[in-house]
Amino acid sequence: MVFSHERLSGYPASGGYDSSKLIRSMQEIFPAGRILIVIREQVSLIQSMYSQIITDGGSCSLKGFLNPPEPKFVRVPQFNLKFYEFDRIIKYCQNLFGVENTLVLPYELIQENYQNFLDEIGFFTHSSNWLTIKRTQEMPSNVPMNTKKTVLLQSFNRVLNGCFYRNQLSNSAMFEFQVIPKLIRRIDPLTRALTPKFL
Repeated sequence: MVFSHERLSGYPASGGYDSSKLIRSMQEIFPAGRILIVIREQVSLIQSMYSQIITDGGSCSLKGFLNPPEPKFVRVPQFNLKFYEFDRIIKYCQNLFGVENTLVLPYELIQENYQNFLDEIGFFTHSSNWLTIKRTQEMPSNVPMNTKKTVLLQSFNRVLNGCFYRNQLSNSAMFEFQVIPKLIRRIDPLTRALTPKFL
């Protein structure tokens, strides 16, 4: 049985404030469980997380996202650079589940050597199913996992969110037009056509 969800380690945009609580809950439910942690190079991860915040309805600038106001008060969950110190969560999992039951793999290995990524999981779980996957099923190394949003689209999205899409991430917007995400998806092809290839 496998349970997988990025939320299990905490939500990056809110600083993973409940990471330890979630991990403790997993250990209480599955005391003999094994943990796979996939980590990513921090700069690219933060860039991706900011882009996702905009997609989800956020309207703050990158500077505002990285430097939330009054961080020492922590009145609400917010960005926290400590979340990206992966050694902390790795050690926490190792203490709860055991070093031998905790595997850490880099996200980049999925594209660099997909078969090795699967093999590592197979050895860790003692599962023959992972090891029988043929190399013909490897993911092409030059194909991104997700289609990256253009700078033009995200800039337009951020303005619309801040003015017309009131939600948890943009609660000061004047209106609450739920059609904004649908509109953004419709103009995505246009922004790709207008965006230079090097951006």
